[in-house]
Amino acid sequence: MTRIIAVLASCACVCSALAQRVFDQAPMADGRTLKYALVLPENFDPAKAYTTLLALPPGAQDEEMVDQALKLYWESQAKSLGWVVVSPAAPKGGDFAEMDAAVFDPLFAAVRAKVKIAGDRMHLAGVSNGGRAAFHLAVQRSEQFDSMVVLPGFPPSESDEKLLGELKAVRVSMLVGALDEGWLDRSRRTLELLKSAGVEASLEVIPEQKHVLNVPGPKLFGLFEVDPRGAAKRDVAKTLDDFHDAAAKADEARYFAHFTPDAVFIGTDATERWTKEEFRAWAKPYFARGTAWKYTPKSRNVYVFENTAWFDEMLDNPRLSECRGTGVLLRDETGVWRIAQYHLVVPVPNELADDLVKRGKALKK
Repeated sequence: MTRIIAVLASCACVCSALAQRVFDQAPMADGRTLKYALVLPENFDPAKAYTTLLALPPGAQDEEMVDQALKLYWESQAKSLGWVVVSPAAPKGGDFAEMDAAVFDPLFAAVRAKVKIAGDRMHLAGVSNGGRAAFHLAVQRSEQFDSMVVLPGFPPSESDEKLLGELKAVRVSMLVGALDEGWLDRSRRTLELLKSAGVEASLEVIPEQKHVLNVPGPKLFGLFEVDPRGAAKRDVAKTLDDFHDAAAKADEARYFAHFTPDAVFIGTDATERWTKEEFRAWAKPYFARGTAWKYTPKSRNVYVFENTAWFDEMLDNPRLSECRGTGVLLRDETGVWRIAQYHLVVPVPNELADDLVKRGKALKK
């Protein structure tokens, strides 16, 4: 930890003089307070929405490490971009990577009372021990974040690794030094786990660098997902994945909760155009048998405009083989995406189309 402080301090001294930061406090449920630095852009206007970064510090995660990490990585570039940066210090003797995420809830409330957050989601970053803490927090409070950058970082426990699928709506970028052997191995393992869990993730191994990374501000901030449509697309994908999972596990309530009240489901037969209630009545015997149907997504395209999303996806089904699903989702007043229309088809190869049309006409006679 002494080495981290020394290296950070030596790097920070080359930064230009910055405005003084003031530590604020958020009351915790146990009577303690969580201290945090709040870095605001020049001419801050509380009525304006700002891109907001939550930066978790390295080492002991105390006020000194908050200060050093802000100087080295976050403050200067954030000010030039007009971002807000929030950086908390762990309660004395504590480690954010070992604390329940509930410790951050008062911080979220305090920040939201002062700052209007663009897109209603923050970005998350962590350095070293703060990178471990970032994973620990993100898997428990993924709804708070659009993207996450760690330099370096990995899930601190097996329980955190098992929850990595919760990050499907969060773009994850990892940086690690090529000479940082222990952290390099853990970072590579984490990337594999993230990819297996269907999370959009990347890992950059920086040549000739060790544990404390030297990354230019523009490059570092360029890793964050600043287009709100990116997070919205991941939310839509997560909704569709859960929709298919509910069917495979015969969870009728969860499956139909994904539909809007006036939703329409269009099946593979020309007669199959159902309202939500008609479709539920038709599907009830299938859910009652313990497994409804299983469609496994292979690929998907999602498009978003404001509170509307549309998609097309290719699916595998044990009986029908390759299928295509298309449809529309609407984001409700609570921010939840719900399916307004789902259309399932079995794609027909062009070479078979004429024969199938003839056979179809024969069936109608």
